[in-house]
Amino acid sequence: MSRYIYVDIIRRGEKLGTLRIKQAWAPLNYDILASSKSLLAAVARTDGILYYVLPLELRQEASTRPVPRRGDVLILPQHRAIGIALEDADPPPFPVTRAGDVAEGLERLGQLKPGDVVILKFREVIEEDREEDGEGDG
Repeated sequence: MSRYIYVDIIRRGEKLGTLRIKQAWAPLNYDILASSKSLLAAVARTDGILYYVLPLELRQEASTRPVPRRGDVLILPQHRAIGIALEDADPPPFPVTRAGDVAEGLERLGQLKPGDVVILKFREVIEEDREEDGEGDG
């Protein structure tokens, strides 16, 4: 069994997509995020990564995949943000931690523009381990 945080991204009352953060991949930040219920976030972009700036202090941790792949959910502590890799990319010039994946809505989330404001709604769940999690891949 594994613990996850699902994060719904909502703009103007419409759910655009859902992120899935795995506790085992982001143990230092998991409790910080799990204690959040709903946060406003500003959207920003850089180097093929869309990210949501949060009013939280996030911590750097070891990454399970140092090179972002399309659909990866990333922790960007330097930016106080959760990010999404919109494409396979070279390692960014700042620290990132792979924390999970986009469960749904990658294309719709990729249409957000810098400066957009979204609501992030967090919910914690326990699930059976999934083979495609592949902690050793990459």
